[in-house]
Order: sequence, then C-alpha cells, then structure tokens
Amino acid sequence: MAMLMEPEMEIEEMLRCDLGLLPDLDDEDDKDDVVFEVPPGVRLLAGEPISQMEVKSQAEYSGVMCGQVHFRYDMDDEDAKPLVRQNSDPFPRLNEVGSLKSDVTVLLRKLETMNQMYMRQKYQKERSRQVTEGLEKQVMSMHDVDSPPVLTPSEVITEELVKKYGSLKNAARVKAGCLELQKVIESTTPGHVQSIANQLLPSMVTLANDFFGNYVVQCLIKATTDIVVIRDLCESLAMELGTLSKTQTGTRVVQALLTKCTTGPQWAAVARGLATCVTDLAVDGVGTYVMQKAVEVMPEEYVRHLYAGLYGHIKRLSEDKNGACGIRTCVKYCRGGDRLRIIEELALSGPTLAVHMYGNYVIQAALEGPADALVLALTPHVVELAKNKHGSNVVELLLKRPNELHRRAAMSLVIAHSQILAVDAFGNFVVQTAVNVSTPQEFTALYSTLQPACPHLNQFKQGRSLLQLLRSKIASTKFP
Repeated sequence: MAMLMEPEMEIEEMLRCDLGLLPDLDDEDDKDDVVFEVPPGVRLLAGEPISQMEVKSQAEYSGVMCGQVHFRYDMDDEDAKPLVRQNSDPFPRLNEVGSLKSDVTVLLRKLETMNQMYMRQKYQKERSRQVTEGLEKQVMSMHDVDSPPVLTPSEVITEELVKKYGSLKNAARVKAGCLELQKVIESTTPGHVQSIANQLLPSMVTLANDFFGNYVVQCLIKATTDIVVIRDLCESLAMELGTLSKTQTGTRVVQALLTKCTTGPQWAAVARGLATCVTDLAVDGVGTYVMQKAVEVMPEEYVRHLYAGLYGHIKRLSEDKNGACGIRTCVKYCRGGDRLRIIEELALSGPTLAVHMYGNYVIQAALEGPADALVLALTPHVVELAKNKHGSNVVELLLKRPNELHRRAAMSLVIAHSQILAVDAFGNFVVQTAVNVSTPQEFTALYSTLQPACPHLNQFKQGRSLLQLLRSKIASTKFP
C-alpha cells in the first residue's frame, strides 16, 4: 500500500488496474467524479449493503447508489477531507483530520476486501456453469446413438460376474456368486431380469438341482413378472419336474414355480410334467409337498390330470405315511366328480382304513364333507371301530354328522352296545360323545341302557368321568 502515497491521479489508475474495479469516467466534464462499479448485494462495511453507505467530502458531496460507490474530491484542494458514515448503526468514523490520501487508503482496503468476495463468487458461478454444462453433455450422450450405452450398477455387477466366473451359470453355482446374483435379480429392472433368465434357461435343470444354484432359480422365479419368462421356465423344467420334485433342492424350485403360474399354457406344461409321476411323488418324502402344493393351487381343469393318476391307488397311498398326507389334501380340495370318485374308492376299503394308523386320518378328512357312500360303508362296523384306538375317532365323527339319517343310524348302534363300550378304554370316549350330541329322547334311551353298569363304572377313571357327564346332562336337559 506504499504506492498509494503517489499523487492523486495515480490512485485512480491503481483502482482501475490493481483492484479490477473500473471507474466510470465517461463524463468528460467531470473527471474528478470517480464512480467505482461494485457487484450488487456485496457487503462493504460492517456487514451492511452498499446502499446504506454515504461518502462525503468537505469540498463536494455525492451519495451512494446501489451497486456503485461515488465520491468526489477537488484535485486542486489539498485540504479536502472526505468523510464516510453509515445511515444506521454508526461505526467509528475515518480520520476526519487526516489527509485525502489516508482516507482513500482506508476506503481502498474496504473495496479490496469486497473485490475478493466478488471474485470468489464469480469463480463459484463459473464452476457451477461448467458442472452444469458437463451434466448436459452427459445427458445428451445418453441419447446419442453413436455413444456406448450407459450401464446400470446391476448390469455392471453382472458383467463382472461373467468376467470372473466365465458365465452366469458358473457364478450361480458358487456361494459368493450366488449371493451377488440374487442381489442383482432383486434390485434390477424387469428387462435385466429377463436377460439373466435367457442366459440361464439352457442350464435351468442343472441349477435347480445345485446346492447354491437352486436359490438363484427360486429368486429368478419370484422376481420376474413377465409371463413369457414364466412360460419358458415351465417348458424348460416340465420334462424333469418329477425328478426335481424328489430332491431337496429341486422341490423348492418346483413349489416356487407352482405359486407363480397364472396362465393356461403355464399350467398345462406343469400338469404334463407331474401327471406321469403323481403316485411316486405322493409317497416320496419331499415329493409329497410338491403334489400337495399342486393340488392346492392348480385350476380344476388342470388338476384333474393329477387326480386321474391317483385313481386305483387310493388305498395303497392312504396306508403310507406321506401318501396319506397327499390323499387328505386331495379330499380337502377336490370337488364334483373327482371327489365322488375318491370317496367311492375309500368306501371300498373304509373299515380297513378306519383302523389303520395313517388311513384313519384320510377317512376323517373325507367325513368332514359330503361322503354318503363312505358313511354307509362304515355304519355297520360302528361297534368294532369304537373299540379301536384309531377307529373310535372315526365313530365320533359319524355321531357328529350333519345328516340326521346318518347320525341316527350310528347313534342307535352305540346306544344298543353302550354297556360294552362304556367299560372299554376307547369305547368309553365314544359313549361320552354320544351323551354330548344326543337328543333328549336318545339320552333317555342311553341312560336306561347304562344304568345296570353304573356301579362298575365307578371303579375306574374313565367310568367316573362318564358318570359325571351323565349327571351334568340330567341336570341341564329338559325331558319331555
């Protein structure tokens, strides 16, 4: 700042060149009136806008306008002393007794600070403009046919998996690649899912049987919403559905596929694959779950193909632990002619299945719905069934049948043999059920039949329970 001690004309030149603030000297008549251009909004002193500043001189006066600093001094008057003040919140004034040069020095320091702020803002604006232009160029390049396509993060990961393992099939069969591929499938676009499916379709059976690959196939089935992809998956797996359904890994894939099918061609492909081996699936430890799932979700016109494969094998399947679960599911969901056909087969061997450790559950499931043929086959054997561990449960269901004719037929046999059944370990529970569901007339006949056996009933636990139930029934029943 030592250069500011030069004559006043050099001050104007320094302001113009050094500070970059160009004075407005277009007025040829008044060269002493110096106007310095200042960016609008820049704060000059004490955090106050320029528009709140005034510059005075003892010789001449010129106010401050927004965006400009005006001050006028007399070049010939060496005693002229400029005075700077603020409209509000006064600050210490400049040296009122100092020379013009020292006061201008203070003002120049303020303007220099302001100019630095202005240049910083200018740099930031320029930088923002450059960034904006760069983004615009990038967006334009995305629409440029000649430029390479911009890959999404999921597509980049997929390409990296292909480079690392050689193919998506190899990546899916490795734990790390399997996990990465599942994340990609769950987070990517439908188009990319279809692209992955197209690459894996030739190896779908191999992956479905693979310890890690089956998880990728399941994830792919659940993530896709394209019916074409589901159809292609059904067709690629259709011929091997029986084999896949009997493996620990493949059964999960087939069940996931069954929950995703929605159209006729998809169901048709699945039905063709399962119908030829439905009996084998029913008795298999893991295949039975596929068979039951298919019965639950498949439309009636396609599940009939599965029922057709079961006809003639109902008794054998009902006596198997896994097969009994499959037949129970069929009895629960089948309707119309298919149910009638299954009930007729069960009726042919009803008494035998009723006392079987697995078959009795099939008979009970059938008795929960329309099963007239089965009821007629079981009713003559009520007494024998009531004294059996498994058959007693079947007889209790017969006594609870909504069909009054069927219920009365079973009740009459229980009443007639109530003394024998009351002292039996399993028949006692049948008699208690008869007491609970009997009408007043039926209860009167039952109580009359049991009276001679009451002293003996008091000698064992089940007999005492029956006597207590009889007393409660007598107390709560209004007899005619």
